[in-house]
Amino acid sequence: NIQFADGAVWDGLAIERKLFPSDDDLVGQPGQSETLDGGLGDDMLFGGDGDDILYGDAGNDLLDGGTGADTYVFGRGDGQDTVFSWSDGEQDRLVFGAGIDLTEVIVQAEYEALILSIAGSSDSVRIPYYFNFPPQERPIIQFADGVVWDGLAIDRKLAPVNDHLVGTVAADVLDGGLGDDIIFGLEGNDLLVGDAGNDLLHGGLGDDRLHGGSGDDTYVVDGQDMVVETANAGIDTVVSEASYTLGDNVENLGLLGSGDVDGTGNALDNTLSGNDGANLLDGAAGADAMAGGLGNDSYVVDDLADVVTELPGGGVDTVHSLVNYSLGAELEALVLGGTAALNGAGNALDNLLVGNAGANTLDGGAGSDQMVGGAGDDTYVVDTAADQVVENLNEGVDLVRSQVSLVLGSHVENLSLLGSSGLSGTGNQLSNTLIGNSGNNRLTGLAGNDWLDGGLGGDTMLGGTGNDTYVVNSSSDVVTELSGEGVDTVLSSVSLGLGNHVENLTLTGASNLYANGNALGNVLTGNAGHNLMNGGGGADTLDGQGGNDTLAGGTGADNYVFARGYGVDTVQESDPSTGVRDSVRFAPGITQSDMLYRRVGNSLEASITGTSDRMVFQNWYLGSRYHVEDFRFSDGSVLTDSQVQSLVGAMATFSASSGSSDFTPMPERVGLQDIAVGTMG
Repeated sequence: NIQFADGAVWDGLAIERKLFPSDDDLVGQPGQSETLDGGLGDDMLFGGDGDDILYGDAGNDLLDGGTGADTYVFGRGDGQDTVFSWSDGEQDRLVFGAGIDLTEVIVQAEYEALILSIAGSSDSVRIPYYFNFPPQERPIIQFADGVVWDGLAIDRKLAPVNDHLVGTVAADVLDGGLGDDIIFGLEGNDLLVGDAGNDLLHGGLGDDRLHGGSGDDTYVVDGQDMVVETANAGIDTVVSEASYTLGDNVENLGLLGSGDVDGTGNALDNTLSGNDGANLLDGAAGADAMAGGLGNDSYVVDDLADVVTELPGGGVDTVHSLVNYSLGAELEALVLGGTAALNGAGNALDNLLVGNAGANTLDGGAGSDQMVGGAGDDTYVVDTAADQVVENLNEGVDLVRSQVSLVLGSHVENLSLLGSSGLSGTGNQLSNTLIGNSGNNRLTGLAGNDWLDGGLGGDTMLGGTGNDTYVVNSSSDVVTELSGEGVDTVLSSVSLGLGNHVENLTLTGASNLYANGNALGNVLTGNAGHNLMNGGGGADTLDGQGGNDTLAGGTGADNYVFARGYGVDTVQESDPSTGVRDSVRFAPGITQSDMLYRRVGNSLEASITGTSDRMVFQNWYLGSRYHVEDFRFSDGSVLTDSQVQSLVGAMATFSASSGSSDFTPMPERVGLQDIAVGTMG
């Protein structure tokens, strides 16, 4: 035999019944208090007289304890049992095994019978004639944790009554049943059950367990109280004076008192309400509504649908956001979290906006705002002179977009002016990019290699020290540089003459423009149009690019750049200085054997064979002052003007002997090479 601590015994037949399904009929001995266990199968157990314990086990069993104080045991998976309990002056009990919680038991009445079903399963217990007896004579229902339902408790679960139940200083079990109940546990570790209805459950002192059941329930918690709600059981609210995190299936949280406590939501769409203290409200997942109330509150936003509400006089409040966020009314500060590239916007107050490690866009809106981008390439929108932009060393390449005149602060690289007002923009010690608006702007680069683009309007640009670049798109633009302030370049979409102390000029677009140098050694670069370029004084480099350009180096040892696809460029040299050697510099891919030379009137033409590209050296034959002295090729070879002159004669002789009077390219490169070699000895 196998014997248990409570005296129950399994003999060999009992073991067989638990292993092999059989529909057993078990009958107790007269006058004995026995334990009957049906095992597997659909069994019929009769206890007779005595205080019997009946286990139906698995299967759809019929249990009849007879007279005496009998106990019927039912566990998960025991099937659909029928229990006959008689009113004989003794108190029977139905005991649910471990694993069946009182919140899982569904109570129903069918005529005079009581039916107890286990939610989520097909298990049930039916007690015929239950309601034929007065409440005090009915069997009690007992759970593994000691909770007991007597006849009155069952009645409350079936007939709506708005109960007001109050516990004691001990550990109470209070069950409101159907109806809108108010239940106070007072002291002790209580179990409060609201059941169906809109209930108020207040555990009081102690670590209480609160079950609201279906309906819109309200829980007042403290200490280590546990709130239990099932899915789709109403809109429920927890009220707490301590920090609290909502459990599953509870929608709302309200903080009481004035303590600095925190409230945290769950995966549902929660409503979190703060108290008069400094609260931290975090709705967690879901589209949450958070209202901090008085105090300096902090909010955690992780969903674009989260809503934060503050009223005037509600303290200095901060939103910590993991998504793009714009501060609502009466919110002072925004801190972006994570590393994603997020945007943050302020409101009409004086806001503090703090970025994360990503590339943020921060716009304080109206008010005197402070914006701190942090790491990442951040963009700031400034709309008042009182706005402050704060960046630290090595925190990315940052841009300020300003509607007012602005001086860049430390560690901020770039500035773009907005609107159409005549604003000024000033850089710092870094290499800045300064962009104007459509007004007449004043841009000052200060130190660093700056990029200055005034945009539309007549702009004044001062690069300061460093190798600066200017973008000019209006004849009213003014570029100012001082001596010793670096090697500077102007990119111009209009005709332009370089001012003092500016070295280089590049024409942009495709219009026919002129470019004039100054007394320095300039680099003048054309665009795709027909350009007129004059180097002025100094040793200049003129590169016409595409289009039929006219290039005049002026005085000094000038360089003329020519490449395939450059069209017909006309060189106007007139340098009276002796000992000054000007040069043509042919681009890679052009060799001596590619070139043909001839006299046209008083000019020299140098053409690339097989193309229409050529250079015309105007007035070459009117004197050496009109010569370019050196023709330099990318392979390092050089032809002097006298050698070129000899080639002209040789090529003319060859052309005459071949019967050709035009400038048709020679069909054989070898012949041209022979002429060059023969001419130069």
